[in-house]
Amino acid sequence: MPDWNVKARRPRLAITFDDGWLDNYFSVVPVAAQLACPVTIFVCPGLTGVRFPFWPERVKYLVDKMSDLSLLYRGFSNLPPNSSRGQLAEVLITRLKYMSQEERAGQIKVLGAFCPMLEPTNYEQRTNQTMTWNQLQEISKSGIAIGSHTFSHCILTTVLRDQICEELTRSRYEIEAGLDKCCRMLAYPNGNCNTQVVELAKKAGYQLAFANEPGCWTRSTDRLRIPRTNIWEGKLTSPTGQFSRMMAEYHLFWSLPKGNRNQEELERQMHTAAHATADL
Repeated sequence: MPDWNVKARRPRLAITFDDGWLDNYFSVVPVAAQLACPVTIFVCPGLTGVRFPFWPERVKYLVDKMSDLSLLYRGFSNLPPNSSRGQLAEVLITRLKYMSQEERAGQIKVLGAFCPMLEPTNYEQRTNQTMTWNQLQEISKSGIAIGSHTFSHCILTTVLRDQICEELTRSRYEIEAGLDKCCRMLAYPNGNCNTQVVELAKKAGYQLAFANEPGCWTRSTDRLRIPRTNIWEGKLTSPTGQFSRMMAEYHLFWSLPKGNRNQEELERQMHTAAHATADL
């Protein structure tokens, strides 16, 4: 929790990662240790040490590995012609999102029949698998904070009250039991929350909960609806694909909606940041 009584010379960032991917273990943790940078990783206890824990990644993998795309066009109707593998995967994912869990599972089974699962490369293991409990215990001891992302990555706004309670309480209980540490932080899956979800998160014992709504975390922010800015490589690079400090600062600070800013505080910090950037 930030100390709002301490005036920062520059904007402060809370760096968080969702889902507990294995590549966090190999890439994020060493860099965080080298820079002495505090990081929080939100995990789903029911999805630890699992390959393809989320169906969209499985769909992308199967389409990418399919040797004959004509099978895909024969098996699924109304796919856009002359599309790349990435475009076809996104079309299928969009369709599957609106299906029931049973229907979606059946469609993915059909897709899998066109492309038997292959032995993953080292890169694929890191990008399509979640960390194990042993790895979570190791990084927790090294100083990485571990928070809850619900038990099974359930979108809490789409299920009944009892299931929301189960997802929230079971996740916190298993993280505390598995790491022997208190868990009071939560990231809502997909950033989705409403009044009921926030109420139940508080009842389940969470003190800080993060959404995906862009904005600044100020002293007046609801601690169970803390905004976050979603950052990925496309927001940090120039048109040539190289890291761009200007792009990073724009998406981290300047592009935040005015309605979510504490104007006086943010403008002071931006002024300081601008001078600091000019001095480098």
